[in-house]
Amino acid sequence: MFAIGIRYLCGTSMAMHPSSRNKPEWPPHPDRLFMALTAAHFETEGPPTQRAALEWLECQPPPAMYASETCHREVVTHYVPVNDTTCPKYRKDKKPSADTLKQALSLLPENRGRQPRTFPVAIPHEDTVYFIWREAELTKEYRRALDDICANVTYLGHSASLVQAWVTDKPRSANLYPSETGAKERLRVTGKGRLERLVAQYEAGLRPTSSTWIGYAPKPEKKTAVPGTVFDRRILVFRHESGTRLGMESTFRLTDGLHKLLLSRCSDPIPEWLSGHQLDGKRTDRPHAAFFPLANVGNQYADGRLLGLAMAIPRETSTASSQDLNEVLFDELGQPQPLKLTLGRLGTWEILVEYSRTTRYALRPDTWTRPATRWASVTPMVLDRNLKTKKGRSGAMDRQIRDLVLRACHDVGLPEPIALEFGQSPRWTGAPHARALPALPRKWNKPKYLHYHVALEFAAPVAGPLLLGAGRYRGYGLFRPYPEPKPKEDE
Repeated sequence: MFAIGIRYLCGTSMAMHPSSRNKPEWPPHPDRLFMALTAAHFETEGPPTQRAALEWLECQPPPAMYASETCHREVVTHYVPVNDTTCPKYRKDKKPSADTLKQALSLLPENRGRQPRTFPVAIPHEDTVYFIWREAELTKEYRRALDDICANVTYLGHSASLVQAWVTDKPRSANLYPSETGAKERLRVTGKGRLERLVAQYEAGLRPTSSTWIGYAPKPEKKTAVPGTVFDRRILVFRHESGTRLGMESTFRLTDGLHKLLLSRCSDPIPEWLSGHQLDGKRTDRPHAAFFPLANVGNQYADGRLLGLAMAIPRETSTASSQDLNEVLFDELGQPQPLKLTLGRLGTWEILVEYSRTTRYALRPDTWTRPATRWASVTPMVLDRNLKTKKGRSGAMDRQIRDLVLRACHDVGLPEPIALEFGQSPRWTGAPHARALPALPRKWNKPKYLHYHVALEFAAPVAGPLLLGAGRYRGYGLFRPYPEPKPKEDE
């Protein structure tokens, strides 16, 4: 176990939160510390052992943290001169024109334009923060390298946020722990390949893009082996910002539109995990990105209205590969870029990456991913095969449907459920009838697949996101943990 301590020498932390220019970042995100260490290494032209230590550090699990409570200073808008522009060119043997002189005079400080800027500040109750790697074993060589790097770290966040950094074996007890459920905060963390990507962006003259976000909770998460699906539990949430009010009947139009928009903005070659196709154009047989709706269901005010969309990334996808998407989702300052979906007669939909722990229950990742034994579909599951008989309801038909559901569970890595029910009507208040969602597009001479709402029960808790059936990559067959039965009172 080791930790890196950060002391704010002025007693304040000046750093802008990625989600808002008027909000200070507190506690400091672990990825911000890693970027400060990287900057200190390259600014002092550190030896190769320092780079090796940083490459080792980026591969470690996200650290626990100790950070005190804080208060925020009122944000005031300042107007500062814009960056210097290029001096206008003119020939020395000719007298400069009036326009050339005007451009030249505009470079003087008193004539330069002003741009609004904010400098949000957090004032912590204690001036020291600790980043704690509880299970990492730090070698002597890497210890010396990190000591030297920390000695050259002068600020964290804004250059006015002066700090002192050091490596220690005796930090304060952590009060924030990485957590996939019950998260109080969502912070940016570092992953494998982050250093190489920072170097590439610097050499290209670009600002660093945002890294992976995970949840942090006040208590450590119990490490129990919970089976899950082929999708990572760290889903990416997009909240609805503006546009037409839509219900789940528009699921396919929205999820397919978002997928196509991301593909159009990605640079070539588009990764297989995102496109769903190999480089030769053939459909991949490996798990790829899935998109699903986040709707207002399961409460007394449930109306099925879509509050946003989510994206699930396959677990086998590396962190470095998934971070390629950051260039599409964030601007040069690390702020989320609005994504506008054009939906024809349905109008337009504008969405934005959701960072914070929102009050909207449907927009919280753990709503869809927390471990549970009972799950019920929010959008109907699409059977991936046609039934041999469709007339009426028979035992043979029920057995076929049951077998297809069991196979769908197996396809995404789930254990076999101990109980299974299906039908046309949903269990969730506000969810649509199975026939309310349009059939998935297929070739003109192919019959449409059938839709069914499904309820599952497993012998032990399983983690989501749980997407089953032929339409799982476009939001069909989306499940949510179903409330556990309340214990009966003794009579």
